Amino acid sequence: MVRNWKSGRKVRVIEVPYEIRTRIERLKMKRNQLRQRIDLLNERQTAVIEAYTAELSLEGETFPHAYTPLKMPPWTPQVTPANIEHCERELVALEGQFERWRTRRIYFKMMMEATTGKYIEQQYWDVYYFAKKEGWYKGKEPETVKDVIRIVDEVNHERRLKR
Repeated sequence: MVRNWKSGRKVRVIEVPYEIRTRIERLKMKRNQLRQRIDLLNERQTAVIEAYTAELSLEGETFPHAYTPLKMPPWTPQVTPANIEHCERELVALEGQFERWRTRRIYFKMMMEATTGKYIEQQYWDVYYFAKKEGWYKGKEPETVKDVIRIVDEVNHERRLKR
């Protein structure tokens, strides 16, 4: 028993094993890293949209969508020895969600570059191969750039519906 310095009451101290304390600290660091990665992804996406909007404005067009920054999904606020396993599983799930967000943002950036770039045909092929690598398209191989653009538009439409 130890006396609480604020209240003066005696409290029982439970010794947390070193391994559990280490896991808790590592989990807190990983959470902080994920938070930083989300912030960086938001900054990059904002920069991409600003550049795309500027490019469109040179052509007299406007970008029809406002960017909504990604928010950190809620997680269990207090990590304790009793809930450490739950919090670790939760972090794995949130890291998976982040990777899906990141992949969508890469695809979005590639799409914007394909619509405004100098090498439009090659950029559309790049978008097509990216979508195929991610498993978003499993159909017949395109033969022409027109086929690629049609496929990319279909994938883009399907990706929007799955958000």
